Amino acid sequence: MKKSQLKQLLKPIVKECIQESLLEGGMLSNIIAEVTRGLQPLVETKTPATKSPELLQQQQKELQEQKRELEEDRRQQMKEQKRKLLNATGLP
Repeated sequence: MKKSQLKQLLKPIVKECIQESLLEGGMLSNIIAEVTRGLQPLVETKTPATKSPELLQQQQKELQEQKRELEEDRRQQMKEQKRKLLNATGLP
C-alpha cells in the first residue's frame, strides 16, 4: 500500500477521532476559555487617597459600565473564537 493511499484512508478516521475527543472530553471549551483569558485587556486604575463620596460613586458607576463593556467584548470574542474553532474542525 502506498503512503498516499494510507493517508487517504487514515485522515478521515483521525479527523473524526479528534473531533469526538475535543467535544466529548470538554477540551474544546477549555481551549476556548484559555484563549479568551489571553485576549482580555488589562485595566489599571489609580485613585487618590482622598475623594468626595459623589466622585467615588461616579467613578464606581463608570467602572461598572467599563466592566460591562469588557464582559460583552469578551463574550463576543468567545463566540467568534468558538465559531472559528468549529469552522476549523468542520462542525456546523
